[in-house]
Amino acid sequence: MAKRGFCESFFNKNEETFTQPVIVEDFSIGNFDLMLLNIRSLNIDKASQLQVDLSEHKIQILCLTEIWADRDNLPEIENYQLVSHFSRSHYSGGGVGIWLRDGMSCKILDLSEHCLEREFEICGILLNCDSRQL
Repeated sequence: MAKRGFCESFFNKNEETFTQPVIVEDFSIGNFDLMLLNIRSLNIDKASQLQVDLSEHKIQILCLTEIWADRDNLPEIENYQLVSHFSRSHYSGGGVGIWLRDGMSCKILDLSEHCLEREFEICGILLNCDSRQL
């Protein structure tokens, strides 16, 4: 069952408009907990706060949209590995990524041929869960 709510560490209750990412999707899939967040630029400060949230909620799979950086310029997220991503090469902004908690394994799906910058940006993985592929 999916739970939709606010990621409190990114939500400023005193502002009338949201300038930081606020929506979090938290799904339980078999034995995995997944967080989906529109990060709107993954920088070192957001990565640090995200690290706190990930530890508190014991998230195993992290999916971020709007990472705004290529793989070489993304900050590390302690205890997580970036396993799949798409970054724009001709335009700024955009991009998506999937991080897995250390110790997890997956098969990386090459979906780059389906991506169109500024229109459709995806990445994907296959996980084994209770003898099923997800």
